[in-house]
Amino acid sequence: MIAVLIPAVQKWMKNKQIDSAVQKAVYAAQQLLWAQDGKSRKKFAVNLATELLEKAGITINEGQLSALVEAAVQEMHIARGDYKEIKDDGTAE
Repeated sequence: MIAVLIPAVQKWMKNKQIDSAVQKAVYAAQQLLWAQDGKSRKKFAVNLATELLEKAGITINEGQLSALVEAAVQEMHIARGDYKEIKDDGTAE
């Protein structure tokens, strides 16, 4: 039982660390670079999250991290109530 439980807890903790690092990086980018474009903020967030994760001994590829940053930004917009759903023709509702 313990042989199954320990790896599961370790995986859960690693996922929590990744989520936390990405969320902090996205909020820092929004706060510090609010006047810059989204591309600059995303680059900052990816770099900061990479640095935070490396300090924790976690490596993740840039493609996965980029997707997690995009998801965190979308979650932030939804939480603030300024999320606009994209229709099939590419326009926002």
